[in-house]
Amino acid sequence: MIAKRIVLLVLVMSMFTGCLSIKPASIRTGKTDVASFYAGEEGTQYFIKPARFSSAEKHKQISIDFTFRYKPTAIPDSVIMNFSMVAPAIYHRIDRLVISNTGASAEACSVELLFHENHKKQFVSRFTSKISFTDFKAVFAYGDDWVLNVYTTEQPVLYQPDKKTRKTFIRLQDSLFRFI
Repeated sequence: MIAKRIVLLVLVMSMFTGCLSIKPASIRTGKTDVASFYAGEEGTQYFIKPARFSSAEKHKQISIDFTFRYKPTAIPDSVIMNFSMVAPAIYHRIDRLVISNTGASAEACSVELLFHENHKKQFVSRFTSKISFTDFKAVFAYGDDWVLNVYTTEQPVLYQPDKKTRKTFIRLQDSLFRFI
């Protein structure tokens, strides 16, 4: 009787620990640039992991990620774009953010503030917005030469991707955006 309980306990514990180690699938692009999740009838949800952009102005950076759901029979209308701005000053408001390259652009007009926090003598301001899926896909189609223009009450600030981000965008063009 005790042996049966021990065996049962071991089986239950191994099943429980096995479930904890399950991790969502990712699209393999040499590295895991994108995580994908099955979203039932809504298709597949894609999360493009954060990409870094820097400004020519000292100590200003943006880390931006994208989330969208795709189903071959129904093209999505928008992409959720979350971004963190690291700068010496707090950004309370962003009027708009434009992602562009040589052939296309995508604009986020209704940008919402999520939170602020301190980070190594600087401030992180986290925002969220939506952009058109069609425009987003077009920006990827025209290459890795992205530029982010952030418009605030002050003058616009231009951000450019770092080398790693450019390589990531090339991999995404060849893997994810070739199929959707």
